Amino acid sequence: MASVLAAASFSACSVEDAVQFPVIATKQAVYEVPAEGGEVTVAIESNVSWTASMAASTSKDVIDDVKLLTEKGTSATKDLKLSMGANTGYTRGVIVTLTGRDVSTAVLVKQAGLLGERLDAITIAEFNDLPVDASVYYQISGTVTKITQSSKYSNFYLNDGTGEIYVYGLYDGRGGSQFTDGWLDRMGIQVGYTMTIGATRGVYGTTKEALYAYPIEFAPPTTPIITANTTELSVSAKAKEAKFTISVMNLKGNWTVSAAEAYDWVTDYTKSGSESGDIVIALTENESTEEARVAKFTVASEGAQPLELTLTQEKSTGLLETISIADFIALPADDTNVYQVAGIVSGVKTDGSDKYGNFYISDKTGKLYIYGFVGAEGGATRNFVNVQAEMGLKDGDYMIVQGARSVYKNNPQLVNAWYMKHYPYKTAAEFNALEDNDEVFYTVSGKVKSIANETYGNVYIEDETGEVYIYGILNWNGESRKFSELGIKVGDKITGYTIKTSYKESSQAKNMQIVLIEAAGDEGGNEGGNEGGNEGDTTGDYTSNLKFTVSADNASFDDSAVSINGTENVYNVKLGSSKKFGSATATLPAGTKKVSFYSVAWKGAPASIKFTIGDVEKSFDVAANTNASGSGPFEFTLTASDKYELVLDSALAEATDMKVETYAGNNTGYRAFIMAVKAE
Repeated sequence: MASVLAAASFSACSVEDAVQFPVIATKQAVYEVPAEGGEVTVAIESNVSWTASMAASTSKDVIDDVKLLTEKGTSATKDLKLSMGANTGYTRGVIVTLTGRDVSTAVLVKQAGLLGERLDAITIAEFNDLPVDASVYYQISGTVTKITQSSKYSNFYLNDGTGEIYVYGLYDGRGGSQFTDGWLDRMGIQVGYTMTIGATRGVYGTTKEALYAYPIEFAPPTTPIITANTTELSVSAKAKEAKFTISVMNLKGNWTVSAAEAYDWVTDYTKSGSESGDIVIALTENESTEEARVAKFTVASEGAQPLELTLTQEKSTGLLETISIADFIALPADDTNVYQVAGIVSGVKTDGSDKYGNFYISDKTGKLYIYGFVGAEGGATRNFVNVQAEMGLKDGDYMIVQGARSVYKNNPQLVNAWYMKHYPYKTAAEFNALEDNDEVFYTVSGKVKSIANETYGNVYIEDETGEVYIYGILNWNGESRKFSELGIKVGDKITGYTIKTSYKESSQAKNMQIVLIEAAGDEGGNEGGNEGGNEGDTTGDYTSNLKFTVSADNASFDDSAVSINGTENVYNVKLGSSKKFGSATATLPAGTKKVSFYSVAWKGAPASIKFTIGDVEKSFDVAANTNASGSGPFEFTLTASDKYELVLDSALAEATDMKVETYAGNNTGYRAFIMAVKAE
């Protein structure tokens, strides 16, 4: 204000004159000229001098005969005139831009044409070859080959034989409003229908798209059609079942399924049907670590194009080298590699109250917290109730697991582990009642009642249900006749896995592999290790000490409904929309040296984010997250790889604004969540 007043005094102008802002405005945003041609007068209100320029409103509009009769004006000029010749072609438009001191405005002048709105009919191959251009509409026709979203926005693929294009949403007309009530479903359109649409050529990432599309006509198929949700399906090595979902239309009779050959690992499959439904294929586990297995099937019906299906069962990852829990705990921070550990399970909740699967495993070197158990590799998180019900996992079981290493409050943990092998725990009474089997292992545990042989380790152990005779105990390395190395005494509690045999009709365990030894009188045994972890705590520290401000016009949202690893209502800001980058600002307090936060990008669209603090800029590339889709609430399962830190060279001397934004960096995604932000 002091500088403004000084300027006013120097120039001998009033304060009112000094703060007057430049303005250029037109009375209307759109003016029209008839097809036979003529002049149009654009009413102008301005307080500055200006110049005018014009350009075609679309890349197809021809404006050679359009003349700008007024090319410049002053604050006293109230009109701009433009003339257009007779239009025997398509409807066209001219955008007239008026530019003055630090301000500009634009107006559209449209002229109807004898041929109406331009809508060139082209093939999809030709459409795909066009440059990206939102100003020109084309007419394309084809068959709906796949529907990706039908209940809201109506997204689908269209194929005319020359090529295929992804239609991203439908509108109620050219330049109209987008359907959000499932137009495809309302019209009953399915795969196999033919459609004609008007659309502009767009792109998302590397995917060519038909954008701002509107339906012109559609028709159901007249020939028999068989389609599937996917024609190529891949399942894990441990999968016992695969499923293709097919849709049929206009069939004259049943459809049948035939395998290309007799696959010994395919034990059964759906052979026929008459309506839309599932083709279920029963499999055996693929134990090969060398190669995947592939089976091909054909679905056929009279008059229909046969549908070829390919099923791939991935090769087994096999067992990695098992490392001790102590060695796992001693590893450097790393949440990218997969490790394998094994031990006795404890702390499993079997009442359905644990949806994550958080428990411990112990070996002779320590105790490790399992933070999330997904059952099979790639399995769903938050599904432990079903996993536990299927596996029957319980305290006392011996299990080999794999997973990534993470750290919580300086305690290493195995994150989202999956099962490799499992030997169920049996009480003494349960074990003695088992049938003899040299190939099936069980876990047994009990206090040593007596030692019959100090060389082989023939001992009696007991629990509250009875006693078990163990004919031989192996040392830590699996060697026999080394029992004395273990230092086991009467009264010690031992746990290990073994097979069930009998001798002269007396039940016994044979060659038990020792896993744990708890000395008599030592209730804690030698499980120490990572005792404590974050047992019973399914949350991390996802609090925030910063609040953001977002602009109303930049497609960002403050504090969407977000949960992280079960912690609900995590404060966050969502930057950007499907077509627009977004930004937000927060004020860092004086003394700030570091900013930490969690971040994920939209599903299928990794993003780049940039922080600006004064003259400091710092960028991060953020991975896409499959749960970042739809309209929320958003539930994220995150690891340490989703956490980022921005470290300043020195602490801030005073409170400073920080801007965070998505931008066109190394990625093409527009949207990202910034969560649990802390200024430290």
